[in-house]
Amino acid sequence: MGTGSGNIIISLTKHLGSRHSYFASDVSKKALAVAKKNAKLHKVRIKFKQGSLLEPWKNEKFDILVANLPYGWKKWKNNTSAATIGLKFEPENSLFTKKSGLLLINKLLKQAGKHPPSIIFLEFDPRQIQTLKIMIKKHFP
Repeated sequence: MGTGSGNIIISLTKHLGSRHSYFASDVSKKALAVAKKNAKLHKVRIKFKQGSLLEPWKNEKFDILVANLPYGWKKWKNNTSAATIGLKFEPENSLFTKKSGLLLINKLLKQAGKHPPSIIFLEFDPRQIQTLKIMIKKHFP
């Protein structure tokens, strides 16, 4: 979820091989066009759909869910440290969201809770860990 240019899903597909099925979604048509081009370049088979999080995949059950969603927030946005300086080249909506950066992650966890995968991989800021633990317990009691 949050496919962007496709580097994560393409890397996983190349590493794990063709014995699995791979699905990717993003809200951005532009990002998906780039991801499709990159998948073709790297000769991997991925099913792409445009849409928000798991919504395009309502009838699918996933064993593994990998999400690279926006998790930044306004205060974080103003950070000019060396660790975040390269982010100035990224589209703002791929980096920042509401609810202290956890709006989309919470929405994804809620959706995933209906058909829980075996494992979920998320990228987040370490300062969000306590709130994230609460969200996980709520959606995966």
